[in-house]
Amino acid sequence: MADDIRFLKRIRRLRAWGLGAGFLCVAAVFFELHAGPVPWLLAICHAFVWPHVAYAIASNHARKRFAEYINLGVDSAMGGVWVALMQFNLLPSLLLVSMLSADKLNVGGWRLLARTLPAQVMACAFTAAVTGFHVQMHSSELVIIACAPLLLIYPSATSFAAHSLARRVVQQNATLREIGRRDALTGLASRSYWSELAYAQLRTARSRGQDAAMLMLDVDHFKSINDLGGHAAGDQVLRQFAGLLRRSIRSTDTAARFAGDEFVVLLPGANAAVAADIAELIRQRMAGIRSSGVECSVSIGIAVLEDWMSSAESWIDAADQALYAAKVHGRNRIMPYDHQGRLVEPA
Repeated sequence: MADDIRFLKRIRRLRAWGLGAGFLCVAAVFFELHAGPVPWLLAICHAFVWPHVAYAIASNHARKRFAEYINLGVDSAMGGVWVALMQFNLLPSLLLVSMLSADKLNVGGWRLLARTLPAQVMACAFTAAVTGFHVQMHSSELVIIACAPLLLIYPSATSFAAHSLARRVVQQNATLREIGRRDALTGLASRSYWSELAYAQLRTARSRGQDAAMLMLDVDHFKSINDLGGHAAGDQVLRQFAGLLRRSIRSTDTAARFAGDEFVVLLPGANAAVAADIAELIRQRMAGIRSSGVECSVSIGIAVLEDWMSSAESWIDAADQALYAAKVHGRNRIMPYDHQGRLVEPA
């Protein structure tokens, strides 16, 4: 609904500018032809009243865009009327036809132009037949001067409108990309975005010979929290844990919700000792969270990037296996994965 109203307002502005400038072209020709009061009254109403009437009709219609497309068809038909009433005066006739065609292309492309062009041709032919089919194609100096505002104003107005629309599309796409990078519940990075970062970090660490580590974390007994307190309680724990992660990791690290109650943290430049310190800080802070009478804890697997890890998948798999070992050996603990791919048994 809001998008439709913005669309109608944009068309109203363009229609008002275009018809206002186009009125000067028509008026100059009418002046030279000594047109009667009826053509003058029709031209004034079309230029200065119709843009607001068209907006009112479309904005109050249940199908706003459809109604505006009908209005655009009326614009084309009226353009044909003016061409005939101006006795096909060459310059203003070409200007009106080209500007009306540009309108249709900007709004609905070739399909809309093809739908409205017959109305323009038939309106022109009918008006010419009624008025005697007079042809006077010469454009005087007065008419040329009167056409100058339309030549200058309308292309600038349509270009500005197109630029504003393109800029809004770019902003919307950027917003959508940002939304796609965030997990809706926790506000952490999404799994897909985090995976891209993991691939990039692996390449960077390989090329520069830097350390890097990964944490895979799982909230212990999360099913019990959901069973006792409901999904609302579970969601609250996940949000609390996400906030805890943000406070516990470094500014260069990236935490993400991997799946359900499983989280991952990418630690660029971190060796085994640094990764273990961060993991222990997270584990200790998690002990302060309670939900539905359940004291929360977290199991953490650590995988330092090693030469034998040929891909980001193998790195993630190592962290996942280390996490599994932590859960198997009692939960609420940290388990690393050693450089040869063997799980380190607890003491």
